[in-house]
Parts: sequence; structure tokens; C-alpha cells
Amino acid sequence: MILLKKIIYNNQNLCLDCNYIKYCSPTTVFLKITSKCMLNCNFCSQGIAGNCEMDINKAKNLLKKLKKENVLRIFYTGGEPFLYSHFKELLEYGHSLGLCQLVITNGFLLNTNKVSTFFKYINGISISVHGKEETHNKIVNNQKSYKKIVEGIDKLKKEYPRIALDICYTATPDNTNFKDISSVAELCKKNKIPLNITRMYNIGKAKEIINDFVYIDCLVSIVKKLIQKKYDINIGHCLVQCNVRQRIPNSFCMAGIDFCFIDINGDIKICGNSLEVIGNAFHDVFKKVWRNNQKNLCKRLKRLPLCCKNCENINACLGGCKTEISIKNIPLNDSLAISIVLKKWNVIKNKKFDIKIGGIKKIRFNQYLIIGKESAIVNRNVINILKKLTVEKTLKENLLVINKFFNEFELKSLFVLLYNNGFIMEKD
Repeated sequence: MILLKKIIYNNQNLCLDCNYIKYCSPTTVFLKITSKCMLNCNFCSQGIAGNCEMDINKAKNLLKKLKKENVLRIFYTGGEPFLYSHFKELLEYGHSLGLCQLVITNGFLLNTNKVSTFFKYINGISISVHGKEETHNKIVNNQKSYKKIVEGIDKLKKEYPRIALDICYTATPDNTNFKDISSVAELCKKNKIPLNITRMYNIGKAKEIINDFVYIDCLVSIVKKLIQKKYDINIGHCLVQCNVRQRIPNSFCMAGIDFCFIDINGDIKICGNSLEVIGNAFHDVFKKVWRNNQKNLCKRLKRLPLCCKNCENINACLGGCKTEISIKNIPLNDSLAISIVLKKWNVIKNKKFDIKIGGIKKIRFNQYLIIGKESAIVNRNVINILKKLTVEKTLKENLLVINKFFNEFELKSLFVLLYNNGFIMEKD
């Protein structure tokens, strides 16, 4: 990597070491308590439903441990959490600990008498709806699902108004259209419930679904139109900025920063859609697992490709989805960021230039401050490259000489960065 610690973004220094907020423990934990489910969603990230359940004693001990670690919220997930054999007992115990308890559900059982006895221990419920009635029922492979959800929402709004509700819409290439999204948005508006839209992950049942992210642009455009019409819609932070060609009104993903996921067997992951296990809640010291995770997140951010670091949206996405990272920690979907760099390179490559650096100061080992119109902290490689630049030659001609020692694309990215921030300027 050429750049080391800081790069200029919109006239601001971004300190990569400090970009991940250091949480001693997560504030929120997503707890998978069962793999049972009565539906069969065709893109389910958890795969085929099974009969596994978390042991109730282990589950209660885990809640106690998480409470001691200052965890504030528990999202119960599955499968379908309301099918967990000991759910009422677990909810009662979590309530006694003072935990904020929320349930992520398909909504099929919300209007049943048994589930109604659970509601006094629950603070919030997130219900999955994936389109208008026909589309939703087709996706979950159950013709009664949508109707049961609507009945459940009516019951909760009338009898349990204190419970916070929201609808979660998983966008796929098949249901990303105005009719389906606006239909669910209207359902939410009618019931004064916020709508959260996330995207499909290519894991579980969706592993073989072709996902070229083309539909994401359409999704963002639709959502923006609906927001203008006063619909309460939020696009999930797991939507990576470089998957679209327009600005997304969302925040960066907090997976592994302030929340994590714990599987039925105790495996800890930064997110329920991640395949990487960072520890086990039943066997490992949770605080140590979390501390190591924080270190790894910071290391990963430093190892992002230069085109990713140079992106104007880096503060919004922090390098993209952490669950879709290759072994080398390179985002899989940075093609748009790369194309932007190459487009700019083609504009400036045949130009001769002047170096506009007022001073270079060594700060500490392998860190130098370069000062010009802006300022940036770089490593020794950048200093060596600057020394090799010949102003009588074009950037392309310089590249051919320096390319023997450094990666060609990173050199192009560096030249684009230096040009964009005024460290090198076109000759008059």
C-alpha cells in the first residue's frame, strides 16, 4: 500500500486509525436461537430451515454474560424466533436483566394467542415484508403469509401500541420495482411504521443467484422518489456506496463495531451474513474476542485498495460490506471506484505538470507530512515516488519509469489523488 495513515477527502483529513470507534463491547447483539421456520423464502441467507435450537440454559447464561459486558439490546433471530421452544422463558429472563429485547420475525404467528403472551417482554418487532401481497407470498412460498402479517400488525397497533414496529424489505433483482416497494411503503404509511430496505446477500439459498448489483441503482431511485412523497424509508447501511452511481442517504455499517451476531452453537460473527467466525460465546472470553476483532477491523481498513481509500464516500461506507471481503481484504464490488480513477487518469496522463508541495516533514518512522494546497500523511514509498518524478515528462512517461518498482494501478491512483488535491498541477 502506498498511502499509510491519512488521505484528503473533501478538504478533511481522514485518520484511518481512528475511523473505527473503539467499543469495549457491542451495544447490540443479534442472537440466533433457532433454525426452525414455517416459511421457505427463496433468498434466505440462513439457508434451509432445520430443527436446531439453542439450549435454554446456555441461552440464559449468555444473556447474563452479555449484560455484564454492557450489551444493551438483544435482537432475537432465526429461523423464526417465535418457534423457539423456550422463548417465553428466555424473554422473561432477559426482561428481568433489564435488557431491551427485540424480535426479527416473518410475522406469520403475530396474531396467535400463544405469541400474544410474549409481547409484554418485548420492546420492538421487525417484520419481514418483501413486496405487494402476490409478490411477497411467492417469495416466501406461502399464500397466507401476507394476510397473516397484516392481521398481526393490526393487533399489535391496537392492543400493544408501546411495542416499536418496523418493516424490513429485502431488495432482490425480482422485487426491486416501483409497484412492490411503493405497496409496502403504503402499508407502512397507513400504520405509521418505518420501512427499512436492505439488500440480498449471496449466501444461504441466494448463493447461486446472479447478483450484478444493477438493480441497486433502480432501488435508490425508487426510494428517493418515495421519500420526496413523505414516506418514512431508510436504506440499510449494508448497501455499499460503490455499488451505485448516485449518493445513498445512509450511514456506514456498524457490524463488528457496535453490534455482532451469535449463532445457535455460540459462534460469534460480526454480522449474521458473515461466514467468518471470530470466537465462541460459550467457550471464549467475550471481551478478548471483541478486542481482537477491533484490532482486525483497523488493520483491514489500512489494507483497503488505494482506489477505495481515495473514494469520496469512504466516510460513509468505511470500505464496504465487511462480510463480502476476499482473503486479502479487498472489496469485491469496487469496479465503479476503479473506473472513476481510470477515467480521471485518462484525462491527465498526457499532461506535463508542476509539483506544488511546499514542504515535507518526517513525523515518525515511515510517516511524512507533505504540505501544499492541502496536507496529507504518507509513507516513504510516496516520498520516493515524488523524488523520481520528472516535470519535463508527462505523467504517463513518468509512470513507465516508476512502474518497475510499484503496482501500476496504485501508481495511477496515487497520481490521480495528488492531482485532485493540488500536490501536482498541470503546467500553464
